[in-house]
Amino acid sequence: MHATVPSAFSNAEAYLNALHARMGETEFSRVVSYLSARLNVDVTRAGLKPSARVFLSGLLDKLRISCSRTLRVQLTTRECEELLGLGSTSCTEARNALIEAGLVERDGNSLDLSPWAMQVMQFMPSLPDGNRALSEKSPFSVDLVNSITITNKLNTKEEGTENETSTKTLTPEEILHEAREAISLSPRLLSALTKKTGRDMMYSSFDELVVAIGSVLDQFLPLHKGVARLWDRAISRHGHVAILALIAALEDTSVRCTERWFRAFVEGMGAFAAFADIKPNLARVRAERDAKIKAAEAQQRLDERGELTRKRGEAADIIREQAEKIFVELEKQDEFSGDYMLPMACVRSIRLWFDDEGQSHILLVDLYQNTREKMIKSVANILADRLNIPNKNVGIGNRPGAIPLL
Repeated sequence: MHATVPSAFSNAEAYLNALHARMGETEFSRVVSYLSARLNVDVTRAGLKPSARVFLSGLLDKLRISCSRTLRVQLTTRECEELLGLGSTSCTEARNALIEAGLVERDGNSLDLSPWAMQVMQFMPSLPDGNRALSEKSPFSVDLVNSITITNKLNTKEEGTENETSTKTLTPEEILHEAREAISLSPRLLSALTKKTGRDMMYSSFDELVVAIGSVLDQFLPLHKGVARLWDRAISRHGHVAILALIAALEDTSVRCTERWFRAFVEGMGAFAAFADIKPNLARVRAERDAKIKAAEAQQRLDERGELTRKRGEAADIIREQAEKIFVELEKQDEFSGDYMLPMACVRSIRLWFDDEGQSHILLVDLYQNTREKMIKSVANILADRLNIPNKNVGIGNRPGAIPLL
């Protein structure tokens, strides 16, 4: 019988608090002692250095003697030197290694052992009979390092009946669809597969995908030796989920070390001690990809708008230059030369505007109670005719972006 962490408690600290409240200091200490018993196993599986082992042991020692109900422990550099024999550099490296492995997390000036405690609770021997209600048949769900969600979802039947694990069996078509969809999130892996095989692997079978990925995997896990054996173990242990995990390891920006993260998944180390749900990682990758696509599309629209503005500016300069020459000739004609205020009125009232299709328009503004309205319209029509602007494109009213024609 193994105890599991009840869903009523959001983290190991709350769980241990409940144990302490119900069972007293003895059972609480027994839980801490079990963490100590698991220390060598979990540190070895995580591939950490001896200094990390010593540092974690020091954290447990302080937790044990502090008589505290919290899993947060402070271990200063001076304490590391005096009590553990670790220099400041070794102390820092050990602390960072434990954080990266998902055994502890930083909480201000303290280190929180909750992530590690949540991993080992499932292996802890069952509690005394009087407390089994706290430990048996309890679903749990807790977020751990790299946003990996450890889940054990149970369907609840009628009150008084047992719970049964609910699992969904995917069809071969669904498995292939999930694998292809995941691979599409990694353009560099897809490119490597296409280059290796000479064809579009998005139309390949599942077995072909597995073989092809194995043939290029050394390009993406250069720090890991024995990539072929690792990939064989990944497929044999996890099936198509291994492909999903590989994409998460390659593309999820929260993954610090691709090789260590993927190996931890394959071997079930650290945060992967229980079943790991890769969906949060893939959701983050998908969201980042969509954000990049939207940013690229927005930049493209911005560039296109800038290019359109530039072209319209060049066209406007040409039209205005021609319009000014035409207007100089009009000013000499008897029809317009008698009104010395007409040039100023035309400059203020005649606008040049381009629509979305790039067609030029002449717009007339400030004509209300304008004594020169008729003359201004006559000048505008002449300008439109000589500038080859259709009569239908001459109108009254201003538009955003319209500029003086003269």
